[in-house]
This record gives sequence, structure tokens and C-alpha cells, in this order.
Amino acid sequence: MQLTGWPEYVSMIYLPIILVGLIGNGLSLYVYTTPNMRKSTVAFLLYSLSICDIFVLLFALPIYSIAYLPIWDNVYDPWSKRRMFIAFSTKFFYPLCMTAKTASLYIMVVITVERWIAVCRPLQVHIWCTFKNSVRIVTAIITFSIILNSPKFFEYQIGYSDLVGYWPKRGILDADEHWWYYITYFIGISVVFDYLLPFIIMFVANMKVINELRKSRKERALLTTSSTHLDRSNRQKSEDLTGKERFAKENSWTPKIRGTQSSRGKKKKRDSRSQKIRIKGQHVGIRYGKISSKFSSIRSKRKMPKKKGAKRKKGAKEKKNNEESPRSIVNMQEKVSRTSRRSTLDSLELAEIDTGFFGTIDTGFFGTR
Repeated sequence: MQLTGWPEYVSMIYLPIILVGLIGNGLSLYVYTTPNMRKSTVAFLLYSLSICDIFVLLFALPIYSIAYLPIWDNVYDPWSKRRMFIAFSTKFFYPLCMTAKTASLYIMVVITVERWIAVCRPLQVHIWCTFKNSVRIVTAIITFSIILNSPKFFEYQIGYSDLVGYWPKRGILDADEHWWYYITYFIGISVVFDYLLPFIIMFVANMKVINELRKSRKERALLTTSSTHLDRSNRQKSEDLTGKERFAKENSWTPKIRGTQSSRGKKKKRDSRSQKIRIKGQHVGIRYGKISSKFSSIRSKRKMPKKKGAKRKKGAKEKKNNEESPRSIVNMQEKVSRTSRRSTLDSLELAEIDTGFFGTIDTGFFGTR
């Protein structure tokens, strides 16, 4: 049989689409019935959606594809099998197809609302999105779909006449006889509950989910930028501190503070240096003490008053000592000046030495701390 009109061409387009849909939904059923997916609420909703889609495709196959395929003989015969098939499929399969379509549509609405709850109300997911609630909602959707589409079972009737044979005759869908049904149900109720209400709910829920995802993305971007800025500032501060510490170590004469981390070798060197400096300071102090005591004894001898009633026999010795005393005082002053020079040089050398944690030590009894 050859293709004669646009219904035959359209049926050839519908057939591969319906077959691909049946195969895809069958694979989805196989996946959603695995043990890991059985107790999941989303898996149950998707499983129910696949079943409804399979029923939609199965009931649409005879109406939109098989009835117009080029497999029928005597197409123009009033008593042909094709006309009888079209009449019966329109009467029974059309309302079942619309019922499955409504159930599939509202299951998609429930999945969208559940995604909105998961994204925008995450703390209430475990309260609302349970397996029992999903079963109850799917049962309510199927019942609502059957009630909503029950008038469609009376929209078409099977017409028969001797001249035409069988054909799908309009029942309550006839606008001339049943205008109230055409206005209230076909235009009002069916359009609102099959198209407008699901579209509005899905649109609003998806927009809220998109806005929430945008907000979370912006917050995540702000957190990452702030964390990177903090890391950079902390790194720069640490680099500045290390640079300052390095500069202070290289260019300052201040000794290290006790408690800084250092190796054992450095500690030993510091201890040995401090011990040497302490010993040298003690020697310098002892030397200067001896010199100062000698100098003070000489000064006390010079200022000491003579005792009355001294014996005559010591006169010669006193004369001799008085003659020698200026020379001895000069010699003693020269010795004191030499020792003081040595002590000052030693103190300067000691001040230039790194003294560990002792700082600048006392260079003798006259040095500065």
C-alpha cells in the first residue's frame, strides 16, 4: 500500500519516536528496580514516571501510528478493518492515554517540588521527602488523574451506518449539543489542570532553585576570594617578618633573646663565649682592684699626718724616703695609666664580642652595662 496523505507520513514519524521512548523507559525501569535504588524516594518517583510514560506511549501507538501505517487493505472500503480499528482505539485508548499523561505530568511536578525542598529547605527533607509520603503522593496522583479524565471516556462513541460503516462519533464533545461541557470542562478544567497549573508550579520551583544555586555560587566565590586574600596577606606578613628578622640578625649588635629556637652547636658556642668573657671580666676586675688599692694606699700615705714625738734616730730614714717619694709616685702613676689603658682596650674588645644572652657585660668595675 502506498502513502496517500499527511496522516500516513505523520504515523511514520511517530513510530520510531514511540519505539525509542519505550526502549528508554524500559531501561530506566531496569535501573530503578535494582536493590540499591528501591528505597530511595527519588528513585521511586522516577520509577513511577517511567511506568506512566510507558502507558502513554503504548496507548498512543495504535491511535497515532498503527491506524495510519501502510499495512491495511481496502482503506476506502466502509467496512474495512482499518476504520473499525480507528473507531475502537479512539473510544477506549484515547481516555487511557490522557489519564497516563496527566499522572506523568503531576509526578514531574512532585519531583520538581522535591528538588526545591532539597535545595531551598534542606533541613525539612527528612520530614517531608520520605518513602511513605512518596507512595501516598503517587497514589493520590493516579486517583486524581482517573477522576479528572473520566469524562473523556464519553467524548467519543462508535458510530455505525450501512453506508459508512464504523467511525468515531463525537459524544459529549459535540459543541453544538453539549456546549456546557465544551466550555466548562474542555476549555476550563482541562486547560487549567493539564497545562496552566503544572506549568506555573514547575516554573516557580525551578526559578527558586536557580536563584538559590546562584546565591550559593556567589557565596562560595566570596569565600574563596576572601580565603585567598587572607592567605596572601598572611604569607606577606610572614615574609615581612622573616625579612625583618633576617635584617635584624645581620645588621644589629643586639644579642639573641633566651628562648629562641637554636641548634645545640650554637648553644655550645654561646656558652663557651660567655664563659670566656666572664673569665676575662673577672681578670680585668681583679687587676684593676689591685691597681686601685695600691693607688689608694699611696694617696693615704701622702695625706697621713706625722705623729708628734717621733724619735730622732728615724730622721735620716725619713729624709731619705722624702727624697725618693716623688720618684716612686711618678713611677706608680705611670703604672696606673698603663694598666688603665690595657683595661680600657680589653673592655672595648669584650664589647665587640657577641655575648650570647648576657648582653654587654661589666668591663671591670668602671665599665658601662
